[in-house]
Amino acid sequence: MMLAQISDTHLSAPRPDDDPHGRPARARTQWVLVRDALRADPPDLVVHTGDMVLDDPDRTEDHAAARRAIGELPVPVLLVPGNHDLGDHTSITDERRVAYLRVWGGDRWVHRHAGWRLVGINSLLLGSGLSAEREQEDWLDDLLASGPAEPTLLFCHQPLLLPVVGEAERWAVPPSGPRERLVRRLADAGVSVVAGGHVHRHRDDTIDGLRQITAPSVAFAVPELPSPPGDPDTGYLTYRLADGPRITVERRVVRPSSA
Repeated sequence: MMLAQISDTHLSAPRPDDDPHGRPARARTQWVLVRDALRADPPDLVVHTGDMVLDDPDRTEDHAAARRAIGELPVPVLLVPGNHDLGDHTSITDERRVAYLRVWGGDRWVHRHAGWRLVGINSLLLGSGLSAEREQEDWLDDLLASGPAEPTLLFCHQPLLLPVVGEAERWAVPPSGPRERLVRRLADAGVSVVAGGHVHRHRDDTIDGLRQITAPSVAFAVPELPSPPGDPDTGYLTYRLADGPRITVERRVVRPSSA
């Protein structure tokens, strides 16, 4: 099975005051390049790990524009929300989540293909206190406890593990208590790989047996972000999922020829 992971597309509807060299225009240019690359060499499936829209979760026109653009891909797409789609752990609300679900259809899912189980969750719910947080926990517990063991790859927007989580890295991960409980739940269920985005750089770490992969941003690097370090080149990742289970990850750098 071949799948592609894209993340942090930061798409928006054009605005009269757009700077042609600014981030919104760059994100739209980058999207066309990545879309065309995926059309030329289509995987079986695309997973988008959040931040579909530019920055404001309440701009309905940006959600609509991003939905249309992502709908241009030639294969099925599964999506999980990012902080710019819903707000972060302290600003996500039931109203924002309802609006998100109306456009995007869901914020958690399970997909089985070629002997693999792919699971997507809404990491912004961790520590939010919303009733949906508990509902997701119960759903995930039931999923991981049911049926025969399958090789499982979990997708969420934020990385769950980094080699160091100090003050400079707290922006990058969910709140510590809910995050640590989720990591233990995954370890107990034999899940060994988590894939995310959010940090706008490619990383691949294995910590206490859990492999954490973060995809680069499709749209742009953000060099002014604090730690963690990583490869900021824009693009996407491809995964080959084989028996064993074995995962081979390849980074595809995509940027304008003049960059």
